[in-house]
Amino acid sequence: MRLSPFLFLLIFGLQACAPSHYSPFYKLEYQQYDKAMVLQTDCIQKEQHFYLRWEHPKSNYILDVQVYPHQSKETLLYHEVLDFQAVELGQAQSLKLGDFKPGGQPLVLKLQIASPQKKLLSTQLFYLNGPERQIDQEIYLEHKDGRPFLGSYAKAADILQLASAADSIQLFCIDFFPKSQAPAPPPYSNNSGIFLGQNQSNKARFWVKKGQELRLSQEGLYWIRSDSNASQGIYLNYFGEDFPKVNRIKDLILGSRYITKNIEYNKMNKAENPKKALDEFWLARSKKEAVAKRLIQSYYGRMEYANQSFSSYKEGWKTDRGIIYTIFGPPQLIRQTNKELHWYYGSSRGRYPVHFTFSAYEGQWILQRSSQYRSAWNAEVLNWRNAIQ
Repeated sequence: MRLSPFLFLLIFGLQACAPSHYSPFYKLEYQQYDKAMVLQTDCIQKEQHFYLRWEHPKSNYILDVQVYPHQSKETLLYHEVLDFQAVELGQAQSLKLGDFKPGGQPLVLKLQIASPQKKLLSTQLFYLNGPERQIDQEIYLEHKDGRPFLGSYAKAADILQLASAADSIQLFCIDFFPKSQAPAPPPYSNNSGIFLGQNQSNKARFWVKKGQELRLSQEGLYWIRSDSNASQGIYLNYFGEDFPKVNRIKDLILGSRYITKNIEYNKMNKAENPKKALDEFWLARSKKEAVAKRLIQSYYGRMEYANQSFSSYKEGWKTDRGIIYTIFGPPQLIRQTNKELHWYYGSSRGRYPVHFTFSAYEGQWILQRSSQYRSAWNAEVLNWRNAIQ
């Protein structure tokens, strides 16, 4: 399916373990580039039923929900159309998917998102029931009042609680990593940047009961699992109250690392007035202050958008998708396959045509790095340095 250059499909989630011909994820998001989220939705198992949860619906967008047997797409078992006309932006709700029971017959959940003009924007399939879906490891977050919580980062005011599809799970293991994660390396680097919580040191561990109030007050990554031996879980972060905005001077300087020379970067970090040194770097990009201001707004605006859209186990701008989006901007074409995400950039303003491929792994989108990206990356960095954007 071809997407408009201005439309972006984000699909990510908790477990990458579904059959090869279905989505490896149980969470779906759809939004327009540089605009507010249109829809976030996921499918969970709760109280011996399947529930579709959603939040941030944008008025007049349509979600078509269908359930049918795995072996027969012609037999429609359940159908619901949600148009969100009466739903306020940011309101969260849930819907029980008929009387289907977890552990019963293999089912397919088909979600289709359409625009207010009834134009089909996305179709995604989810496999319900079967050995690939590990019920005992499925955990999810809710607001204390029962509303779905589908984000990857929380605010101090958020009062959350943990739940699970398995009645046997009454206690959850939370590993806390206070150290900020490093930004992803350039796409031509050999470093894959895969994060595995079980391999990390410098962590604190605590336990939370099902339904117990959970508040985040210390900045860092919280890795939540059904027990301490589980390899999969939920990434939840607290990045501070201003997040996803990028306004801390240390983050502004760190974010500029991709387009600075070593001497420039070191000068900013060692300066008595780092903010002034950062301003001087951007003003050096153009003699016209208005142009420099536009560059700053564009660059850090992309970082903020990446924070909103790509955050997982670290700030969105630090992820593989985040650094590509910050440097290259929105892709001109996106293609979603089974376990891969493809971003295409055409030639314009002297840009190298380039195609980036991301693979789904443990709830992360990992860039397939290659030395062949060096020329395209360097050319785009040069454009930033020459104020060509």
